[in-house]
Amino acid sequence: QQQQQQSPDPRAPWRCLLQGVWDSFQFIKVFKLLTRNAQARDSVRNCILLNGVLFIGSLAFYQFAMFPFIRLILEYAWNSKSSDSILSPDSQLLLEKFLDGIFNITWVFPMFFLAKILNGLYYQRVANSSFETFRGSSAAGYLDVRDKDLAGWISLMLSDALYTVVMETLLIIETSLVGLLPYGIYISILFNCWVTSLYCFEYGWLNAGWSLQARVVYFERHWAYFLGFGFPFVVTTYFMSFLYSTALFSLLFPFFVIIATAATPVPSSYKLSFLSLVPDRIPICTPSRQITSSVMKLLPSPQRKQFNSSTSSPSSTAKPNRPHNARTIT
Repeated sequence: QQQQQQSPDPRAPWRCLLQGVWDSFQFIKVFKLLTRNAQARDSVRNCILLNGVLFIGSLAFYQFAMFPFIRLILEYAWNSKSSDSILSPDSQLLLEKFLDGIFNITWVFPMFFLAKILNGLYYQRVANSSFETFRGSSAAGYLDVRDKDLAGWISLMLSDALYTVVMETLLIIETSLVGLLPYGIYISILFNCWVTSLYCFEYGWLNAGWSLQARVVYFERHWAYFLGFGFPFVVTTYFMSFLYSTALFSLLFPFFVIIATAATPVPSSYKLSFLSLVPDRIPICTPSRQITSSVMKLLPSPQRKQFNSSTSSPSSTAKPNRPHNARTIT
């Protein structure tokens, strides 16, 4: 029997933000799950080995051991045939780019795409185990739909997945573009906090059987909480190079998925904000959703019908652990 949980009363936006930050550090939830669930424990261990040991380890080994050693060997060979004491700065730069290119083509890029595939499998297992442990049933919403109509479930899953991928890709593009504005780095961090929280919480919402519309409404209604929840995760990875940031994000992500599944977001109220200036809901996803909807209208009629079904709007007051009909997991 799936547990039911009452939504907490609205609070001032700054309190919701602080509550989100506090909840993001609830690693006791991670410990609780990993000590009880073997599947989650194995998946998290595989994430650590793949992203921490193999991916980050190989990047560090190349940067701090392999590349300096190769450069030393080449400099020695160069010095034996040249009167120059060391490689010129231009030669060193060219050598570094050449070795980086070889390393990226032969190892980093294949490793990057392999990790994407494997991480997706590990994250889904962690999310399913977390939902079963903290919400009382496993993937209740989409399993019911699948059992009743397999063909419809597959079509619904594909249309929803396509919409979600397009919308979230546009969100990432928006986040990158705002970084070009004056003081854009601060706006970019803010958007990254929201997008990261959306990634973490969406697994639980999908397992609960939420439609896309329900997810977006709930996300925008709890904007202050999600801003706070994503902040510690973002600042941990934001200022690193792309590869290190990606690897560390992939390493930490399953822990935050567990924490997000166990958390209960707190809505904010404009009545409790300073001079009632802060709205209850901020349309964070509206631009990307409007563009995505326009793109989806180009689909053939049958696929567009499924798309409209997958994005239909249940009540915006739905709770995060109360499944809606006609949803699937991606």
